[in-house]
Amino acid sequence: MSVDIQAPGPEMIIFKGIFDFDELYKTMHDWFNFRGYTFHEVKFKKKSKDTGYEIELIWCPWRKVTDFLKYRFNVHVLIFNVEKIEVIKNNQKKELMKGRMFMEVKAFLEADYSDRFEGSKLKKGIRQFIISYVLKRKIDTMWGDKLEFKQYEFLNVVKECLDMQIKGNEHADVW
Repeated sequence: MSVDIQAPGPEMIIFKGIFDFDELYKTMHDWFNFRGYTFHEVKFKKKSKDTGYEIELIWCPWRKVTDFLKYRFNVHVLIFNVEKIEVIKNNQKKELMKGRMFMEVKAFLEADYSDRFEGSKLKKGIRQFIISYVLKRKIDTMWGDKLEFKQYEFLNVVKECLDMQIKGNEHADVW
């Protein structure tokens, strides 16, 4: 069983308004693919309600950092009260969505993802020693810090796609 070290968070976005779901989906998917993450869509559920559609997405993309550590994101998106509307933009009809969105992003540094230190108390103790003492400084200052800023970068890309903030990122020059 691997050990999860969670980055500060979880980070959340709460949005109400008009947005392009296809563009948002593609932007988020491309962000992970461009950075070399193996992408897993655990759940995509769309159901009809009295107040409109409800869409639920759960993603678990991951990327190996070393042979002992990997980055993993848990992205949960819930969109409800969805209505499809047509908007004319640049003399072209475009179908957008109007609704409420709740997005939660959790980032993890997963240690011993291949379960090499499973099976006995001695192996589990060695794994804990490696995490707590041998790799502690690198986890705190290098890998964990980078994961935290990647989480902020992902959320900024989503906010730009939803027009929630101006273009740019205050963390862009950090990692």
